[in-house]
Amino acid sequence: MTRLTTFLIKELPDELINGISEQIARYSVSLIEYRTDSAQSMGSAVLAYVGDTYGLITAAHVVKPVMDLEMLGIVLNAGAHRYEIPTKHLTSIVSSLDLSSDSGPDLGFLKLPGYAVGRVKAHNVFVSLARHREKKFALSNSKGVWVVHGSPEANVRVERNDRATTLLGKAMSYVTAPPDECSMIGDFDYLRFRAEYTDSNNLPETFQGVSGSGVWQLNVERRNEKFEILDVCLAGIAFRETKRTENSRELLCHGPHSLFDWLYSQLDS
Repeated sequence: MTRLTTFLIKELPDELINGISEQIARYSVSLIEYRTDSAQSMGSAVLAYVGDTYGLITAAHVVKPVMDLEMLGIVLNAGAHRYEIPTKHLTSIVSSLDLSSDSGPDLGFLKLPGYAVGRVKAHNVFVSLARHREKKFALSNSKGVWVVHGSPEANVRVERNDRATTLLGKAMSYVTAPPDECSMIGDFDYLRFRAEYTDSNNLPETFQGVSGSGVWQLNVERRNEKFEILDVCLAGIAFRETKRTENSRELLCHGPHSLFDWLYSQLDS
């Protein structure tokens, strides 16, 4: 089993956190509905593949409204741009058709058509679920540096020029301690993270738009007071925030068993 070190968040320098965000951003996208003079955030997603199946891992409650659109906008790691895919070219997989419960399961996948895969690969990177599956089950949930990376709706803004409406979205990396609670219900596991609001962490008032974000576990090492990222592993998908109470709220996420057992089996069949 890989040995990981857990650091206090305040120990991590801004340079390291920025490096973590840049590395994870390659695997992450925002999902957008473009309108005449505005854009609506639909959620976040992680780019991933199993074999020849490429697509977007997100929350099930994000998949349904996305499939009701005619066109889905995908914000790539390419600066200001606009890219859309007809939703009729997408194939969806969801953990449950009944999304009436806030407690889940709430995991989904949007399979991309071949022509879109090439366009996305020009700017971003798809996670190999097979490779990350091997890595994650060698790690303990109680160690390492954990990050939830997605695009809060509050960060979405639109700029217009003579040719198009272009979305500019700033993603957020929330660096956190290991999960406060891990549980298993049926085929799905759940991770709970506490988001503490302080004067220094600049958390958004709401995490709306972060549904479908990747939860990442990092192996970080400190040598002679210098930090180094040794490895990054996809460990879950965020799907809900609880109501804020005083200076904190919880982020409810699916964990590695949901990704690498249930979802992997759906894509590998």
